[in-house]
Amino acid sequence: MEHTLRVEYSSDSGKPPELISSSLVGYGEPDGATCMSRTVGITAALGVARLLEAPTADAPVLSGVLRPTLATVYKYCLPRLADEGLAFEENVARAP
Repeated sequence: MEHTLRVEYSSDSGKPPELISSSLVGYGEPDGATCMSRTVGITAALGVARLLEAPTADAPVLSGVLRPTLATVYKYCLPRLADEGLAFEENVARAP
């Protein structure tokens, strides 16, 4: 999976436009789970695990509809996904 974004900053920032690409390369396991089942299943399991975590100052009680863009969700899930070999590689380049 790959996503490429062209990012243009405000003229006040002085930063030139950039191309940011994120790539995820994954493989299934021989005689085991496919890459698709791993990316979906592990992510869903981590979402449930996060909901069941005891609340802390950094991880409050969660309820309702949650999105992975909430810091309390992605800060919990992303390192654990990386431990499972599911992590994006991000590259930043100057945009043409």
